[in-house]
Amino acid sequence: MAELYNFFGDIFDYIRETYLEVDFGSYKNFTVTTQGVTLSQIIIGILFGCMLASFAVVYQRTYLGRMVRGLLANKAHDEASAMTLADLGLAHSGLIKYTLRSRSTPLRKVVRFVGEEREEEAYDGTRVSRNAKNAPQMTDIIDYENARFYIPEHLAAHASVRFDKRGSGARALIISALACIVAAVVLIRFLPVLLHWADDLITLMS
Repeated sequence: MAELYNFFGDIFDYIRETYLEVDFGSYKNFTVTTQGVTLSQIIIGILFGCMLASFAVVYQRTYLGRMVRGLLANKAHDEASAMTLADLGLAHSGLIKYTLRSRSTPLRKVVRFVGEEREEEAYDGTRVSRNAKNAPQMTDIIDYENARFYIPEHLAAHASVRFDKRGSGARALIISALACIVAAVVLIRFLPVLLHWADDLITLMS
């Protein structure tokens, strides 16, 4: 176990020393006192946050989007045409059931169920507006076996765009992750160069 720990420790040290440590050097017009490795970690943290956001979007569109696409495909836009999870082939999807509980999730911003007591929301073309004193804090108790779901007609276009599966598969996730990694490395490695350019520019303007 100790050997394995040392092995991964050596790998981390190599990556840190090769890619994360930045030698800022000296400048005529200002001084950089922040340690390069600390600044690098901040940059990488931000870009990893972008990677997680990309994963969340892919998960939302591909997995949760199955319910939205199923309701839209069957034109379930009112209580008369509402469908159960079993009708949609999602009766055993625990994550979708969990997501449906809270009105603050992206899925529940467009999906309704028959008998739900809820003040209707208006769609302004860019986002679903919500009554601050109601929806975000409320959690619904839903009978998942018998509840029938639908997407109101005025939210159908918004739901179709938000949960569109095109361009959000595993390929898109891999490309996004690689782009974030490359951007982090490039930004870290070229940050001293940008600072030198800024220093030269200040010298020319002074």
